[in-house]
Amino acid sequence: MRTSICSSLIDDVEDRLGENRDEWKWGDLKHALFEHALSPAVDEESAETLNVGPKPMGGGNYTVGRAGHNDEFQLTYGGSWQMIIDVGEWNNSLAMNVPGQSGDPESPFYDNLLDMFVNGEYFPLLYTREAVQDACVRRIDLTPVSSK
Repeated sequence: MRTSICSSLIDDVEDRLGENRDEWKWGDLKHALFEHALSPAVDEESAETLNVGPKPMGGGNYTVGRAGHNDEFQLTYGGSWQMIIDVGEWNNSLAMNVPGQSGDPESPFYDNLLDMFVNGEYFPLLYTREAVQDACVRRIDLTPVSSK
């Protein structure tokens, strides 16, 4: 029985990645794809704009950077928001928020963190006003309109 299960799994991987085992890579199977909730309701071109990925991704259920996948090897869960806090020097803190920090697909910050995420990298999580202002790339001032 065990031999037939292993043989079946190997056959499945060969179907997906080819017969040359020297060319098999986990990232060719496992991938991060963030499908927007509206993508099934729009045309293919719009869905490609809304969806982020796919990108090859390492890791698994029992590894550092735990990130599980479904039967199609698509990321299904993991730490999409992560923080490493240095309470002694707050500006040394790091974070991750995948796939980006904007909900606007036309923003450069919509999917800018995906590559960092799949590579296990973080961005600086700044706290002091000076550090935030030094790193600022865009500022939006919101002013309430009088309701007269």
